Amino acid sequence: MADILNFGSTPEKVGKGISYMALMQVIDLSINLIFYAAIGRLLSSEGTGKVAMAFLIMSAFNVITIFALNTTSTRFIASSLGRKDISGLTSTYRSVIRAVSVSSTVAFAVSLVLLNQLSAMTGLTRLEVLFTVIAAFIMDFTSVLGGVLFGLSMYKQVAVQNLMYYSLSRLPGVLLAIYMGPLGVMLALALGDLPVLAYTLYALRGKIPAREKSNFKALMNYGWPLYLLNLLAFVQGWLATISVYTASGMGAMGTYYMISSLVPFLSIAYTSITSAVFPALSFKAGEAGSPGLSQMLRTSEALMLYLVAPMALSAAAASPTLLYFVYGPKYSSQWLVFSILSISIVTGSLSSLYSVTLQALGRTGKQLIVGSLSLVVNIVSLLALVPMLSAVGAALATGISSATGFLYYYYYVKKYVNHTFSLSRKLFYLWSVTSASVLTVQIIAGNRVLLTAGGEICAFFVSFLMLTKFLRPLGEEEKKWLSYAFKPKSILKLIG
Repeated sequence: MADILNFGSTPEKVGKGISYMALMQVIDLSINLIFYAAIGRLLSSEGTGKVAMAFLIMSAFNVITIFALNTTSTRFIASSLGRKDISGLTSTYRSVIRAVSVSSTVAFAVSLVLLNQLSAMTGLTRLEVLFTVIAAFIMDFTSVLGGVLFGLSMYKQVAVQNLMYYSLSRLPGVLLAIYMGPLGVMLALALGDLPVLAYTLYALRGKIPAREKSNFKALMNYGWPLYLLNLLAFVQGWLATISVYTASGMGAMGTYYMISSLVPFLSIAYTSITSAVFPALSFKAGEAGSPGLSQMLRTSEALMLYLVAPMALSAAAASPTLLYFVYGPKYSSQWLVFSILSISIVTGSLSSLYSVTLQALGRTGKQLIVGSLSLVVNIVSLLALVPMLSAVGAALATGISSATGFLYYYYYVKKYVNHTFSLSRKLFYLWSVTSASVLTVQIIAGNRVLLTAGGEICAFFVSFLMLTKFLRPLGEEEKKWLSYAFKPKSILKLIG
């Protein structure tokens, strides 16, 4: 059996973790892009609405039954490693597996009993609902075990797990959709989960000693605010889409869902950073408490401001071209929706970082407060804006809610970590010039899609790299992290 204490987090592991997570995100989202672009062309708006409804059911099942045990296991396992507490680590593993086994099995059985009612409520056929629920049931286990992998800083195995899932569920879904329509997508989701679960169990084999002591009560005390927060996040994540469905029907819901599905492509950098940093923050919190988090938080924040904001703002400027290029002309008229959602990624990325910082400290109750306030703001904004502006109103409400979450998360991080947010002029210039250069190409090139897309890509990379070289916005610690993340040193030379 491997020495379990060797799985702890270090700066080098965080840097490598960011590179694994970034590569995983690029491939996962590329597969997702192919998937959505294909079904957007293969299926009608009603068909894409059914696919959106299937993902809604899966999300609801997972959020309700997992009880936030995936992120809870990450935090407890990483924190136990920081304290060199093998007993706490092993009891966490046993407890979360037992808990998810009970909750998922009960929910699956209830779903089978209520199959007819679920079909009537969602507009899906009984078989479509069945395949969707099977996929969600299996995903419960892969998600919780993935949290264990994160806690052990096994980033490479997490990346493989995710790549297998997207490859085996999305790509076959496109092929099956050709012959079976939306039902083929649901079937692929169910079948694709099985080999992923088998791999995850294999990756963990022999890693954790077999001990029977349970710390379920401690997990629940920590995890119940996260569970409620995940329920709120689920509602908030789907609220805009459902409001469009309520106002305009399944076809409009499908259109809004397809546009919003492109936005995660802009989150590659920040999800890679937060995914890698959360176990490291938990490790540091277990090792040294809140004083040990300050430097890591500053470095993570600087990298986010450097990587996420220019990409998000440039995507907002290029939104007509992006939508036309991916989905075709029937979606490009909704460019303003995509622009607003893209801009909201900036505050959303920082909120995500601050959220995992509070979680690493065990301040899950504060996360719940922020999530509740953000949801209230979202509901009020949707009620005020969607009747007047439809999908644009839904996007604006999402942006307002994201900004609200950022402000409140920052308040708590400043209070508990003594961290102060600062935006350097160098980074501000980098954002402004990069996005302005992309917008200039968009205005000049107009509707010539290939010319516009090529010009925008060139404008982004040339201005981003030149300004990085000239302004040198990164400090030594950020460069150190990037040196662990990127093996080709030529990439580091480009950024000074």
